[in-house]
Amino acid sequence: MKNTIKDEFRGLFYYSEDGEIVEANQEDRDVLFNYYSYENKGEIIEDNRVTILTNKTKYRVNEEVKIIHVYESLTKGKELLINGPKRIYDEFVNGELVTEISSTKEYPWIGLYDGITISSPDLDYGFDITNYKFSKKGLYVIQWNPGIYKSNKLNILIE
Repeated sequence: MKNTIKDEFRGLFYYSEDGEIVEANQEDRDVLFNYYSYENKGEIIEDNRVTILTNKTKYRVNEEVKIIHVYESLTKGKELLINGPKRIYDEFVNGELVTEISSTKEYPWIGLYDGITISSPDLDYGFDITNYKFSKKGLYVIQWNPGIYKSNKLNILIE
C-alpha cells in the first residue's frame, strides 16, 4: 500500500466553483497530501471507506470551511473512477442533509461515467470540494454518507 499521496499524487485535483472547474490551491493540496497520516478516517466497510478532511477545525464566523472528499479502496481489483470533479451527494451538517441525495447507492454515486480509471488499492479524490460559511458561533458536525458508507465526523468549532 502506498504511504503518501505526495509520492503517488497524480497532480489533478479540481473542483467546481460557480459553474467553473478550477484547480485546487496549494493549501487544499496540502490537506489531501496528508491523507495517509490522517488518523480520523471513515469506517472501513467492505474494504472501502470514505473520509472527509479540512485544513483546521476552528474557524471564525463567516470564514470559508472547505471539505475535501476521499474514497479509498483497500483491496486489489476494484476499478476507481478518478475523473472529476464529481458532485457530492449525501452530506450532512448537524444531522441535516445539505446536498442532494444520490440517485444510486453504488460508488461513485453518479449514474454514468466516461473517464479514466485506475485499479485499487488506491484513492479517488476526484470529488467536488464543499464549502460552508457559518454565520453563528457554535459546534458544527459535518459527515458524508454516500451509499452504504459513513465518513468520519468533522467537528468544526466556529468562534
